[in-house]
Amino acid sequence: MYSFLQYELNSRVCRITMDRPAKRNALHSGMVREMDQAFASAGVDESVRVIVITGSGDSFCAGADLDELRMLQDRSYGENLEDSRLLMNLYLRILATPKPVVAWVNGPAIAGGCGLVLCSDFCYASTRSSFGFTEVRIGFIPALVSVLLRRRVGDLRTRELLLTGKLIRAEKAAEMGLINGVVSTETLPAHIEKVTSELAREVAPQSIAKTKGLLEATSSLPLQQALELAAAMNAEARSSDACKKGMAAFLNREKIKW
Repeated sequence: MYSFLQYELNSRVCRITMDRPAKRNALHSGMVREMDQAFASAGVDESVRVIVITGSGDSFCAGADLDELRMLQDRSYGENLEDSRLLMNLYLRILATPKPVVAWVNGPAIAGGCGLVLCSDFCYASTRSSFGFTEVRIGFIPALVSVLLRRRVGDLRTRELLLTGKLIRAEKAAEMGLINGVVSTETLPAHIEKVTSELAREVAPQSIAKTKGLLEATSSLPLQQALELAAAMNAEARSSDACKKGMAAFLNREKIKW
């Protein structure tokens, strides 16, 4: 079904693995299209509770495929805009996915590859991982990722990362709030398993979807409008089946099964 990805479903956890290890899982149009398709499928599959994105080999994702970029230099503005929108649509797809998305970073996450991290709800990285946006060092610009990065770490750190083009280690990325945490290479798989199994078993999928929608919808609203929307969603949630089930189990001191 996929030429550039591995798509696996096990115990309600869907793992999407970028599978171009010889190219350090660099993004090209074919893989971006397949990733968009994979996230679309996982997003509507009721048997999927959690989505994990990772890379095969020793890299998470090295950013844009340089061979494809070389060819795009000879194309028209319209063709390049169409290509850029492929990645934009993938980012939007991941952000809008109603399931929790966990990035499992097993190596360098560079430029557009780091953009995938910024679209994820959780990110845990191995100690050998690095992060950064090297575009200005090759005469390019970190266009799409600039929007995502500012939302994650604020303006000051965004400027530091984008204008220097420097790579940072995983520990620094965690300190800056770019990722959730750093785990040894050897224990990272077990840590991801623990995080994803808890998400798959211990939280209501309907509540996750609503909460993600709330966070996205209120992110750019003025305070009064954001609180009004939150109040309306609060009232709506109280009559939902998930809330009734959860409250009944809580009041009866029963274990909730989601």
